[in-house]
Amino acid sequence: MADVTKVLVAKTAANVAADEYTVPASTTTTVRCISAANTTAVPVTVTLKFNAVVIVPTVAIPANQVVVWNGAWVLAAAQKINLVAGAAASIDVYISGVEST
Repeated sequence: MADVTKVLVAKTAANVAADEYTVPASTTTTVRCISAANTTAVPVTVTLKFNAVVIVPTVAIPANQVVVWNGAWVLAAAQKINLVAGAAASIDVYISGVEST
């Protein structure tokens, strides 16, 4: 089994829910770190789901602040990471982990 550490998502979250990552076939992905940065002068919410299960439940991130979650969330082949921000062009998200084949 080969393990590859990689960036899974690195983008500004949209204000409509979107699948941002899908685990490749014959692969297991372990999400290790999630970072969400509010780049605006007002609080903005972010919601994050792994395969339709809420991991981060509409959390308000204060103006110009960063929230980081560390863990070991395991996703199987074809499962997805979905996220949505409460306002457009406001939350930068960086998610890293390990893909195992």
